[in-house]
Amino acid sequence: MADRLKNLGAPVSDKNLLMYAVNGLDSRFATIVKIIRHREPLPSFETARTMLLLDESTPNEAAETTSTFDSSSSSPTVLLSTKSEPKGLD
Repeated sequence: MADRLKNLGAPVSDKNLLMYAVNGLDSRFATIVKIIRHREPLPSFETARTMLLLDESTPNEAAETTSTFDSSSSSPTVLLSTKSEPKGLD
């Protein structure tokens, strides 16, 4: 869209493009948006895009990992501890 506006004689600065992009994101990106906004100097649109793509892919990778704990088991597990007398100390 920025290229189209540029072709029409109304270029959009990289800073404005970046601000419009991050302001339009939902709350899932709140942390990375704060990081982008507080970078000094402000990152380019392409750099911010890469940061957002990496951030977006991270939760998907975490959700795909399998757990060793099977919470769907129908029988509960019980740990039992008993006190035993030491032998041979009489």
